[in-house]
Amino acid sequence: MRFTPSIFLPLFSLYLSLPLALADMCNTTDPATLKCTNGGTLRCCQISLAGDFFPIVVLAKIIGYQLDPNDVNCLQSLTTPCPGLPACCKTGLLGIGLYCQAPVAA
Repeated sequence: MRFTPSIFLPLFSLYLSLPLALADMCNTTDPATLKCTNGGTLRCCQISLAGDFFPIVVLAKIIGYQLDPNDVNCLQSLTTPCPGLPACCKTGLLGIGLYCQAPVAA
């Protein structure tokens, strides 16, 4: 089988653009319309990090928090409006939200 870039490039560009399109659909500038269902606090996350990311692992051990490698964590932003995605995080320490989930519409 021969590699054909004419088929690969459109599929690859779709693969790259899909997460950005989903992020735009989820983004909101009105946090009053969002509700946390996991007992966490609504935070603005400019970067999402997996639970096995080394700085997150170290921070979780320091505060005694048990994380799974599949947990979603975030680097928080304090700017308004939120430049990233809102997330409900159970623990916030030093600008990092641990164990985050997507909020639901209120």
